[in-house]
Amino acid sequence: LERFHILGQQEYIKVQTYAQALQAKKELEHAPGRVSCDAEWDNGKMLVYGFCPKPGRTLVFVLDHKENLDNPERDAVREVVCEILLNPKIRKIFAHGSSDVNETKKMLGVKVAGYEFDSEYAAYFYDSSINSFAVGNLAAMWWPEFTGYKEVVMPEAAPEGMDYKRGRKTGKLRYGNVPLSKLVPYNGADCDIPKRVELKVRKHIPMPLLQVYMDAAFVVDRMEKDGPLLDYKHLEVMKKIFPVRWNHYREQLRQMAADPNFNPNSPKQLKPMLYDHFKFECPVELERGREVKRWSTDQDTLKWIVEQTNHEFPKTLQLFKAANTIVSKSLNSYENSANKHGGALQTIWWLTGAITGRLRSGSGIMGAAKENGIVNLQNVDNDPIVQNMLISDPRWYDLFEAWKQSLQHEWNWRKVFAKDAKTKGYTDDAMALQELLLRKERFDASDFDDLEVYLALDHGQLEVRVLGQMSQDPVYMRIFESGKDVHVMFGAELTGWSPERIAHDKDTRVAVKGVHFAIIYGKQPRGVYQQLKEKGVKITLARVEELFDNYWRKFKRARALLESFKEEAESKNYVTNLFGFRRPIGGDEKRSTFSENQAVNSPIQGTAGQLLVIAMALMQRKRKTYELLQRLRLEIHDNNTWSNKLKHVGAMLPLANKLLCGDTLDVVKNEFGINWNVPLVSEASAGFRMGTMIDLKGEEFDRDDFVGRWCLKCLDNNLAVERELKSVERFGNVTF
Repeated sequence: LERFHILGQQEYIKVQTYAQALQAKKELEHAPGRVSCDAEWDNGKMLVYGFCPKPGRTLVFVLDHKENLDNPERDAVREVVCEILLNPKIRKIFAHGSSDVNETKKMLGVKVAGYEFDSEYAAYFYDSSINSFAVGNLAAMWWPEFTGYKEVVMPEAAPEGMDYKRGRKTGKLRYGNVPLSKLVPYNGADCDIPKRVELKVRKHIPMPLLQVYMDAAFVVDRMEKDGPLLDYKHLEVMKKIFPVRWNHYREQLRQMAADPNFNPNSPKQLKPMLYDHFKFECPVELERGREVKRWSTDQDTLKWIVEQTNHEFPKTLQLFKAANTIVSKSLNSYENSANKHGGALQTIWWLTGAITGRLRSGSGIMGAAKENGIVNLQNVDNDPIVQNMLISDPRWYDLFEAWKQSLQHEWNWRKVFAKDAKTKGYTDDAMALQELLLRKERFDASDFDDLEVYLALDHGQLEVRVLGQMSQDPVYMRIFESGKDVHVMFGAELTGWSPERIAHDKDTRVAVKGVHFAIIYGKQPRGVYQQLKEKGVKITLARVEELFDNYWRKFKRARALLESFKEEAESKNYVTNLFGFRRPIGGDEKRSTFSENQAVNSPIQGTAGQLLVIAMALMQRKRKTYELLQRLRLEIHDNNTWSNKLKHVGAMLPLANKLLCGDTLDVVKNEFGINWNVPLVSEASAGFRMGTMIDLKGEEFDRDDFVGRWCLKCLDNNLAVERELKSVERFGNVTF
């Protein structure tokens, strides 16, 4: 222990006898504040359990460690540990307690009582810009004398030839191999640091939000073990399309660059190619009133260059990047993940993952994505045929075949699935044919009631509603109270047109929606103009600027709120959302967004994201009430996706809507003291494939109608795949 002498300077006391355990228990019962707790286990055995009543002092109870197996008082000591854990008067701190609490229940058979503080989430609320909230990282940052203390368990903890960091990343550390002379001080510090964190941050964090995160963590842990299934058949089809595209676009770029070795995936090669070889200009953005050139190779910059030049190189580069993302992240990574986890994709959901307060999905600082088969499930490609690799139940093939065989008439599928060139949606004639088909070909789906189906609920216009709630702008409130199409009503306010005219003018409605969200995200008119043009909206830059100007004049309290965020960021270097969560602003060169954008959108995005965290907390607190919603499979920003048997969807739909739009707001009022008076709405969809989801209107669910609509849409998607396969034939026989 010479290397870690700081550990020897603390009172990390080994408790092995019954008499020692009783004395330790008495001390903990009389501790003046919270007691920090931490367990070390290995291979299903609880090795030691530590309790820290004050910094520098930890009582480490030795349980099923191999050096303690012959201790005749081991069972008696275990009983004392269980009594401590069951005692709600001993107020407890854990670091990521959902893990310790679950393992304690599994190995010791007791449900921990009095868990009321979590150092990981508390540190996150204190400073969300920290890279990692692991105990070892917090120790090194705030108490540097403890830096690297976790390596005290080496070399015994890791396989031969592997260092501590690698063993931690790959989950191969074996604490059962560590002698007690090392494991006791290790556990002592693991308890000590969270206690120090609590004393440092407790006066600076929103306690109601902390409790919400502690409860939601149990739902997130279960969600990690229940990822979506990979459709291997569809994966093989995707391999025939996107790698061919990838290679084709790469070769085109190399020809245009006049360099056979040009690597468009390398920013070091791409940046000089764009700005030195082709001499493209770059966009200019405002940073605190100062124009800043953005010499970047990201997607937003490429869009700007294409808009300005219409040059084939950046246009092809966009196509290459899209194909590259699908090949690397959606094909290779998904297959690797499914192979390692029995056909299901697996991720790590990070409640502390985003600086804004939103959830994040992926390997994180502690993960080894490729080796552990961890993928990002919040970054599923928008292409439906790619999304269709994620399925709820492989038996969808049986359902689809049964539906096709039940068809009694010949249908002209080209007319049934005819699309409008402008809107990309079905034509009126096509929708009429589809309704006719569904009436004539009604399918009895009772034989498929046990198929697992996805049910997704998305908060409608959530961030707009959050802005209305936070600003209490009277015009906002009037629009929400009307219950009418929000974007239509905002469009009427901004243009002076009638709501009926806006509703029938799709370009204007889309433009208003784009402007609205752009303002929330702190974007400028030119960027919005580019996005609208890409969507095929017929609009001029002057018109976009006019809509911006009208917004600032019309919604004065909303504007004042957004300006107050900038002022708060300027004076405090952070902004605060509705629930008291602070997001640091500025000083982060890795982020592409400028500080003014961060200041404007973070309080709104954070509030929106944490509404869903509150819903997760309720699912844990009322598991019986929300029994049908316990299989939460995905969280993608403002969208929660559950799964259950087809026969339960009718009961799940109103329950999920009540959770998101009603019960969540009860928590906001009762625990945060906020009188939320902007109505929330949800938009539901369901399906067996992630890229083939059917919108559900209202709370009534007709199983047979849903299945018919889903199979019809599935057929359309499959025909689209056939067209894609034919389209890549023109690229020739290329290898990947």
